[in-house]
Amino acid sequence: MPDPSNLFEPHMPGVDVPPDLQGVFAKARIEIASGDERRVGIVTPGRMIMFVPAPRPGSIAKEFVAQVSQLLPSAKPLNITFVGHTRLEALMQDKAKCIPQLGQLLGFAYLGHSVIVFEGHPSAFEYALRDSDVLMIDSGMLPFLHKDWLDVALRVARPAAKMIVQDRKTGRLQPVIKSKIAQGWRYGEPYGEASYTNCLLTTLAKADTPGPVRIASGSPVPGLAQFAGNPAELDWIAELPFHYDTLDADKVIGIINRIVKWSSPEHGESRGVLKAQLATGGGQRQAVSFNLTLGQDITGKQRLEIVKSA
Repeated sequence: MPDPSNLFEPHMPGVDVPPDLQGVFAKARIEIASGDERRVGIVTPGRMIMFVPAPRPGSIAKEFVAQVSQLLPSAKPLNITFVGHTRLEALMQDKAKCIPQLGQLLGFAYLGHSVIVFEGHPSAFEYALRDSDVLMIDSGMLPFLHKDWLDVALRVARPAAKMIVQDRKTGRLQPVIKSKIAQGWRYGEPYGEASYTNCLLTTLAKADTPGPVRIASGSPVPGLAQFAGNPAELDWIAELPFHYDTLDADKVIGIINRIVKWSSPEHGESRGVLKAQLATGGGQRQAVSFNLTLGQDITGKQRLEIVKSA
């Protein structure tokens, strides 16, 4: 339970429910877009709209602008809705301490995005998310959201809207996807060869049969479902974002090549062992290892074989 005496500890406050809640959030978007000043709009639990001005255009170092741009790459302005701690007393005392992500949100506003912050109360959730391109949630507020928050967000936000949780301690952005697990959602995997490599090794580590798995330069990478050991694994794999025919096998081989100490080549092949820790749930980990063989085919293309150690 949150400590009510701590102004800055995240919790779900009591809120006002005016007759035209939709109008409150529509007004916030309109006022953010009006005028020359870029700003973040905070809709308080009392449904007042508080504006925090962003730095003036041209006043921020290019390096910082590039970093913020990479967080949400977009060629057009986005409607961003952020769920954060918005207790009025805390906001009035120290906005940045109340909303640790405020600097980043102001960076988004600086880039021209429309940013609204609210507490995530179910009475306003649908109205706040309407026409949003991005939902970001402070991880500290996540336990206080209603159970079907993702279903509501997916229904009312724009098609292909991004759903993201930001870790309050590390600042890491974690994508959220719909899932068959009990809570209805889980953290998604990023797209790319590095993420695929991690998921491949995780799948192999959990598999009952040791392999082998073969990855060949210039060929599609292996689909993960063929290595799954149970229905839960198949469900997890089905929710992964990978299009196997678009992933680069050479990059996958390169990733593994860089983290393994290889033997001297013998008959054109090098061998190595990859040791890892598999997360098994409940904070527990299990040691696993893989035997690897790296070589070339007759055309000079790389091939990698992975076998889980018995």
